[in-house]
Parts: sequence; C-alpha cells; structure tokens
Amino acid sequence: MTANDYLKLPNEEINRLVATRIMDWHDRDGKSMWWWRKGINSSAGKIEDWNPATDDNDIRLVRDRIAELGLQRLFVNHLAELTYSGDSSVWYWEAINATPRQQCAAALAAIS
Repeated sequence: MTANDYLKLPNEEINRLVATRIMDWHDRDGKSMWWWRKGINSSAGKIEDWNPATDDNDIRLVRDRIAELGLQRLFVNHLAELTYSGDSSVWYWEAINATPRQQCAAALAAIS
C-alpha cells in the first residue's frame, strides 16, 4: 500500500496497523491489551488509550521507532509525497508540519 492508501483508512485501523507493524505490539489476552517488549523492559496498556493518528505525543513514539529501525529516509520521502505542494523552497516546512495522521501513513508506507 502507498501512503495515500493508508490515509484512506479510518483512524482506528491506522492505529492498529501502527501498533502491530511499527511498534511491534501484540495482543496480550484478546481484550485489546497490548504489550511491547524492548530488551528487558516491557509495558502494557489499552490500545484505545494510544492514538498516534491524532495525538502529537503518541506520534513522537512512532517517529522514534522509525529512527530505531533506520527508516528515516523512507519515512521522509513518503511524508514529502503526502505534503509537498510543489514549492521546493518550503517542502521541508510542509513536511515538519505534517499531521499525525499523515506521519502514520508515511511510517506505514516506509515499513511496508
């Protein structure tokens, strides 16, 4: 799927895809609890409380994970596809002002 394809999905589906494909979270008990392990640390929480498609703090975690995976260049390329208006003098401004939803779509396209 392209970044534009991901933008067509509802927020709940985008959040689920980001959780499973990017953050590597897994359904813990079939009751919408999710956990994420990194090294010896683990955490759990309800997916309903995590909304990177609309929340600036949650999307920051996604950007951090994209960097951990070494996908920054692909992420920025997909983000530029979504935000570029045609004015090359401000493309970077458009990219850094992308919505959390656009950033989710770019991240999903980068990891696909």
